[in-house]
Amino acid sequence: MEKYLGNSEDSPARGIRGRLLLVAATLLVSSSVPGWTAETFTGVVVGVSDGDTISVIHEGQAVTVRLEGIDCPERGQPHWQRAKEFTRDLVFHEDVVVEIRDGDRFGRVLGRVSVDDQDVSLALVTAGLAWHYREYSRDKALASAELSARTAKQGLWSEPDPTPPWDYRREQAGR
Repeated sequence: MEKYLGNSEDSPARGIRGRLLLVAATLLVSSSVPGWTAETFTGVVVGVSDGDTISVIHEGQAVTVRLEGIDCPERGQPHWQRAKEFTRDLVFHEDVVVEIRDGDRFGRVLGRVSVDDQDVSLALVTAGLAWHYREYSRDKALASAELSARTAKQGLWSEPDPTPPWDYRREQAGR
């Protein structure tokens, strides 16, 4: 969260500030959605914006959730549509559990989402449809899944030199 909010990685206050911001964001979100616990909530997925962003209805309110720990190809990149379809096929109109991990600079909840005890982030990386977002995640299961997908040339790893979405976004912004 600190990097999303622009805090320096070297900042001595990083840990405290990050924890305080996470608590504040969680309290803000949890207070705005009735019946939502501060750490997890369940709801039905009513929208899939792309491979790593979904909309979940909880007690009548739509909550935008960015899947934590991964980054899927952006619109215009190879495998963008396949990542979106994969996510849609897995979660659309399904009950999911969202474990809130953070918030991002766009006001979305960053969360680990599971459907029928399957981690959606892990499923996308395993299928070769997402990068493990190492800059923000130290998840060993995601790192291992990415290595396996790369080795097997699954999905986006079948491309000779796939461009990570964070580089693609930076290139698009520079146009």
